Amino acid sequence: MLLSNVRRLSLDRGYTLAEILVVLVIIGISAALAAPNLISWSHRQKMRSAVKIVQGAMEDAQRQAIRLGKKCTLQLDGARNDGMTTYNRLTAETTDRGQCLVATASARPSGLDENDKDRVILELPNEIRMVTNIASYNNYPKIVFSFLGNVSHPNQALDLFPSDSSNPAENFKKYPMIVLYSTLENPSSASTSQQRRCVVIVSMLGALRTGIYKGALTDLDANQCKIQVDGGASN
Repeated sequence: MLLSNVRRLSLDRGYTLAEILVVLVIIGISAALAAPNLISWSHRQKMRSAVKIVQGAMEDAQRQAIRLGKKCTLQLDGARNDGMTTYNRLTAETTDRGQCLVATASARPSGLDENDKDRVILELPNEIRMVTNIASYNNYPKIVFSFLGNVSHPNQALDLFPSDSSNPAENFKKYPMIVLYSTLENPSSASTSQQRRCVVIVSMLGALRTGIYKGALTDLDANQCKIQVDGGASN
């Protein structure tokens, strides 16, 4: 009987303050160790989503231009001065009624332009913005997909794909590209953390290269868009 009472008292007494403190310390340490990984994972997911939006918008605009038999103009919007001009939205429109971002919009609806119900607006995830070397036309960087799917600039005098055979690397440097970066990083330095992503239009037929951007945001260079292979990047 006495042994039974001792066991009952032992089971009923609960946890001591010291035991509770030990558990709280363990939980706190575990949370501190896990937080950076969780933040990094969240950032990677946002960046992956942003790349899909940009790449998908270009591919969708090209497909719709061919399907509609009309030009589709893709435009970067949501400009902001962050020491350089950055953007967080994409829109596309035709020369007539009809949406140019049908598939992309259904995958990630972001709303319609209040002034034009046929123009879809695609917004990047929070904290992700774009910079580009695509020249502005009427205050916005724009590229045009013809009814054949070819890529050009609204200003026909601009050559998006220079072809001076004496310096191929210098030519490719100027190819139209969009670089995505996090507003949490320092945009003025070259990236060494493999956080920036890039989408380059590598031919007038609309072929794309995506990868990790290794250069500085203030002087874009398409040669610095390194194709990612097996979790790494090419040199």
